Amino acid sequence: VIPLINPPVVERLRRNKINELPPPIEEPFDIEVQRPAGFKEADAWMLTWEPRIEARKLSAVAGDDAVTVSFPGLQLFRTLVLEFSR
Repeated sequence: VIPLINPPVVERLRRNKINELPPPIEEPFDIEVQRPAGFKEADAWMLTWEPRIEARKLSAVAGDDAVTVSFPGLQLFRTLVLEFSR
C-alpha cells in the first residue's frame, strides 16, 4: 500500500489561510516499485475519493527487478495498492 500525496503549497498548514490547493497532476505518470524476491507478477489498484469513491484496476508491467504502474494523475490524495504473486 503506497499513499500518494500532492504536496501542499506552503510548508505549514496554518500559513495557508485561504485554503489554497496544490496544482493537480493531470497527466499520467509511472511509478516503479521493486519486486520482492521470489515474486514474478503483480496486480495494481488505485483507491481514490477524487472525484468520487472508487477502486480502479491499473496496468502493472513486471520487469526484471521491478513493477511499473502507470498512475492516472493526482489531485490531493490517492492510494496505490500492489498485490504480488509467485
